[in-house]
Amino acid sequence: MLARVLTVLLLGLGLPAVAMAGQGGGADAILRDLGLAAPAEIVRVATSRQPDGSIAVMLQPNGQAKLVADPGITVVPVDAGGLPVAPQVELVDRSREYFDLPPVLEVAPGAASSLRVEYAYCVVERQCLFGDATVPVP
Repeated sequence: MLARVLTVLLLGLGLPAVAMAGQGGGADAILRDLGLAAPAEIVRVATSRQPDGSIAVMLQPNGQAKLVADPGITVVPVDAGGLPVAPQVELVDRSREYFDLPPVLEVAPGAASSLRVEYAYCVVERQCLFGDATVPVP
C-alpha cells in the first residue's frame, strides 16, 4: 500500500523514473532510489515478553532521526494473515512534536502471531515519513 501511495506521489511530481524503479521492491526500494534509508534502518523495533504475558514494544530511532509524537505510534496484534486479533494500543502526545525518549508500549497479544507497528519519523526537521514494521510475538 505504501509503495502504491509513494509511486502515485512520485508520478504526480514528475518523477516517473524513480517511481518505476521502486515498483519491484516496494516502499523500501523507492526510498533507496531517492537516496534515503528504509524505515527499518532508521527506526529499530524491539519486543520482549513481560512477566504478566504482555509484550513490551520499544522503538529506537537511529542517528538524528526522531519519532513524531502526533500522530504517534500504533501497535496492532495480528494473525498470520495480517488481520487484527486483539485491541490495538496507541501512544500519542499532542503536547510536543517528538518523543524525547524511546517510547515503550505494552500490548496484550491475545492470539496474535505478529505485531504490526506503525509510526511516523523525521530524518531531518520537518521532513517526515511514515514507517511500519511487523515483528513476531516473542
